[in-house]
Amino acid sequence: MRDTIRLYSDQSPSIRLFVRLRHLLSPLEILEEKVPKRGNILDLGCGHGLFTNYMALRASSRNIVGIDPSIVKFKVAKKTEDRVPNVHYILGNITDAVELGHFDAITIVDVLYLLPEAEQIETIKTCYRLLSDSGVLLLKTQDTRPLWRFVLTYAQETVMVNARLTLGSNKLHFIAAPKARKILKAAGFSVEYFKLPSSLFYPHIAFVCKKEEQREE
Repeated sequence: MRDTIRLYSDQSPSIRLFVRLRHLLSPLEILEEKVPKRGNILDLGCGHGLFTNYMALRASSRNIVGIDPSIVKFKVAKKTEDRVPNVHYILGNITDAVELGHFDAITIVDVLYLLPEAEQIETIKTCYRLLSDSGVLLLKTQDTRPLWRFVLTYAQETVMVNARLTLGSNKLHFIAAPKARKILKAAGFSVEYFKLPSSLFYPHIAFVCKKEEQREE
């Protein structure tokens, strides 16, 4: 991760601080371990590209596309691209990724709750179609329990959106883990989910999803 953070050393102080806080507050190293070590990978809602670049530096056999709708974050991520040869950044959303073919893995880290529930469901269905038969969807989000953790998380994310540090509406759309699991299964995935450690109050949770026919007995 240290090498990944160095990729942003030529950015503004605010971007460097944001990237460092992102690393400290989210267990990205644990998430990376759940991603296949080779193949074509899509990082949806990649932001400044911190997790995207980390995945790429951890395994050169990964070919990663990072995509984000924020022009500001895209420009930051794009500036790191020439130092990480197995990463390519695109400005856009999941509909722009449809033309890129199939992926061996798709990662979505702290993004879906910025979308209304109907759009979250459509995004998950699109991910299913974009994955190869043996592909993996890794979804990282925040649970709604315990309540005190969720309330603090909701307040913090609202501040981020209102400050325009994150693209989204004033209303966030967190989905409780059991319901999220049902949505993923309805889209055709077998699902494992687990809580992640948090250095503060965040109720981190991750879902590892495979196409149902690929589920191991």
